[in-house]
Amino acid sequence: MRKKLIFSISFVLLFFLFFVTSEKGFAASEEPQSTPIYSFWGIQKGYHFYTASITEKDNLIKNFSKLYKYEGIPWNAYAAQKTETVPVYRFLNTTYQYHFYTSSVSEKDRLIKNYPILCKYESVAWYAYLSEQTGTTPIYRLYSPTKYQHFFTFSPGENNCLVNKGWKLERSEWWVPLEGANVSMDEKSCNASLGSDISVGLWEYTKTDIQTTPFKISA
Repeated sequence: MRKKLIFSISFVLLFFLFFVTSEKGFAASEEPQSTPIYSFWGIQKGYHFYTASITEKDNLIKNFSKLYKYEGIPWNAYAAQKTETVPVYRFLNTTYQYHFYTSSVSEKDRLIKNYPILCKYESVAWYAYLSEQTGTTPIYRLYSPTKYQHFFTFSPGENNCLVNKGWKLERSEWWVPLEGANVSMDEKSCNASLGSDISVGLWEYTKTDIQTTPFKISA
């Protein structure tokens, strides 16, 4: 009888330990893993477009290669919400035809309420951290007062290049895992994207302007 009692207690303890460790394992596995963010360069409009959707990426490469140049994977984020992450909301500026991203709920609500036609809300683009966490890097948000356009970059070098070209650094918009982030872009890479400035009288043009704005140089 005593042996049976000891066996029963041992079995219950083993079952309890197995249940607890399994629960921890299941909880850990439920946390979503990071997913690649795909970057495209809008050839005509001169801005970066980002998506976490493989389907959208493949569609742009296959059907819109003349409008969007595939750049690769600049960083990772989360397709599903992870602990301490927030949604990054995606809008389409219908006037200038570029995409705008924000991690601010109040900004999202204000745009939907006050500018539903100008700024068309599309979806949650992905999830990211709202503030700096261990092992993360910021995504910079800049604004051009002459182009009336926002620009998002993960690269300190590209950020500095844009500031030197007159763009205003607004803030670090969200943070993403440092692992897998390509933060090596420098000023040469920035100039390769935007093009060097060309002065014509009182006017200044970048490569993007030249592609979209016709002008004539008179001797």
